[in-house]
Amino acid sequence: MGKRAGELVQNAKTLGVYSTLDIRQRRKWSHVRKGRWVATRQRLQRLRHLKKAGAKQVGEVFTTGIVAAVTYAADTTGVPPKQLTSMRADKLSLDMEFLTGVDTELQCLLYPTAYDPCLKIQAAPLLRYHKEVWWIGLGTASNQCPGDVLSMTDIRQAHEQAQEWFKKGQYYKAGPVGHALHAASLVTWKFVTPFDIEDQNGDPISLWAGTPTCLGDVYAKA
Repeated sequence: MGKRAGELVQNAKTLGVYSTLDIRQRRKWSHVRKGRWVATRQRLQRLRHLKKAGAKQVGEVFTTGIVAAVTYAADTTGVPPKQLTSMRADKLSLDMEFLTGVDTELQCLLYPTAYDPCLKIQAAPLLRYHKEVWWIGLGTASNQCPGDVLSMTDIRQAHEQAQEWFKKGQYYKAGPVGHALHAASLVTWKFVTPFDIEDQNGDPISLWAGTPTCLGDVYAKA
């Protein structure tokens, strides 16, 4: 069976996804993801050549292909703000809508929320955090929950640790929860408790109520 079934693989390729809370695995941008970003810039250069040659709808190709590739597992590892800004600028440039000297995020606000290639990526860590809380509310008996649902104690402890790093400006060292705090802060939301958020208007948002999809819709309008 050896030749037919192949050899047993003892290790696998590192994908740059670190869901552990061990800060030794926390980096702003791991070497694996840096390599993925470099490859993405090379693909973007080819798209620009196609654009000059007269190709149409390269902006859509950028959103569905390149953005999806570089933001793999963004819900647990996040994406650095500079990369988000760069991707927004690239999208606007490919669509010939980029305005020099104007903030790229403000430019994207001129279009429907679906236009912004980074909005879902930016919100991904917060929505993943909400999903973990939502699963606790559903209970382990629900067929919608995975088998390794976190407990309320786990969430509280991880949130407390993340808050400490967040206050130091090093949210990425707190893992997925730190990225969730950062995602909330990007739309001027702030956590009041591990399960409650205060939005940009000071209104409360309970993570026990509603689904992550609903929270994503509210986030997009913030």
